[in-house]
Amino acid sequence: MVAALREDILKCGNDVTCDVLVPRVLSKLTICVDPRRSVSKRAAELTHLTNELLQHHSPFDEHLFNMLNEFIERLPQPVCFIAHNGLRFDFPVIQAELYRIDKELPAHIVCADSLSGFRKLLQTTKHVEVETPRSIEASESCLNSSHQVRKRLSFSSENSLQIVPRFTLNDVYRFLLKKDPVNSHCAEKDFLSLLECIVKMGQSFTDWVDKNAVQFNSVKKMG
Repeated sequence: MVAALREDILKCGNDVTCDVLVPRVLSKLTICVDPRRSVSKRAAELTHLTNELLQHHSPFDEHLFNMLNEFIERLPQPVCFIAHNGLRFDFPVIQAELYRIDKELPAHIVCADSLSGFRKLLQTTKHVEVETPRSIEASESCLNSSHQVRKRLSFSSENSLQIVPRFTLNDVYRFLLKKDPVNSHCAEKDFLSLLECIVKMGQSFTDWVDKNAVQFNSVKKMG
């Protein structure tokens, strides 16, 4: 789990001198867990994690729940969980583990699925960009002093008609950052890639989360 403050995300995205698209201050909690079930061949190929590698680690238990809860409670409130395809996978998996040990996270926690967010925002952006001038220099002349530029995205006439192929995290990352993600399918690296995408989208993404986040405890458990 990697936590970043909203204000740091927006500040980093608006800082044109910032070379790294993640906030400098991040809180992290990384723990290996024995899944107590067979890791599929496909999952092992993607993550390089196997039952043999995880067999000596403890399962998701009350001790881990307490650590997770304390980690969350240390953060400025409210807290929003964000995961790519989270409503269909990550959040139901966590709920299943919580159900198994008869625990529940605090009611104030909300969650949002970045897959839905990027689909909505980038598909909308695609149609808007078709109407834009042929270059950023020309478009700047259309601005007047009463409108403050929050952020300039690096879209040009050459790529304004491009669309995200499938909206996998890797596809979204390549579309927004114009480069390949580093070491995908490692949990922490995946989230840092997701965080870069969120920073790149900036205020439009945080506004979408404000409107579309749901109570985490309302998510049904997997299985």
